[in-house]
Amino acid sequence: MQELAQTGGFEVITGDTDSLLLLGKEGEGDERLQDFVNHCQRERSIEVEHQRTFSKFLSIKKKHYIGIDSVTGGAVVKGMEGKKSDRPKWVSRVFDQFVQDFKGGTVNPTINIKKATNDLESGRINPEDLRIYISLSKDPTEYAANNLQKRVGLYLGAKKGDVIYYYKTNSNSRKEKYTDIVPINPEYIDITEYKKMLFATLKGALEMLGIGDQERIKSDIFNISSNRDSKTSKNLLQQHTTRHEIKAQK
Repeated sequence: MQELAQTGGFEVITGDTDSLLLLGKEGEGDERLQDFVNHCQRERSIEVEHQRTFSKFLSIKKKHYIGIDSVTGGAVVKGMEGKKSDRPKWVSRVFDQFVQDFKGGTVNPTINIKKATNDLESGRINPEDLRIYISLSKDPTEYAANNLQKRVGLYLGAKKGDVIYYYKTNSNSRKEKYTDIVPINPEYIDITEYKKMLFATLKGALEMLGIGDQERIKSDIFNISSNRDSKTSKNLLQQHTTRHEIKAQK
């Protein structure tokens, strides 16, 4: 299918087992796209469906992208770290705002990121929004290693299937060994670890937007120094082109 798409004048952005993301010029893609769909069905006996067209599209890597549906105006987010269930509410909220800024064509999408980072550093984030939730796949006593699930699960009296929470903490800020720490006390939240988590969530997208390289993004936007500088909280381009997503029918 990729060869047929390229022959038909499309640039293949990425492909999967049964789908392709194609780049075409704005205003001339619909007819060409239908020709491609018909050709796949006629020459290769492949049932192909045009799923959607994106008016804006940001591809970070394979299977990781943000697209704005040209018909509904809604955001389609695939594979991005900010949508994973193990991210705290604060990270998810900042990521969602970034998606809205991208959708709305905000000139400088880093403004809200910097504000969120400053709020974190200033203790203006509710500690509950920094909780990381995980589900226990077995009873805490059944974990062989003295890992986080075991320590927190035993402390909270949890059992298999229960959802527990913990905070990112810096073991260097406490006298206990890391394996003795039960990281559910917000007094020992490690601000730097949360900034790193947010950085990991957004760095690829910011790079693709031309904001800067990773080191510049890390220092200028997330205020993360190259040297370990742990802080413990005690208070808490877009391009005007058209993208099409098509999917082979099984």
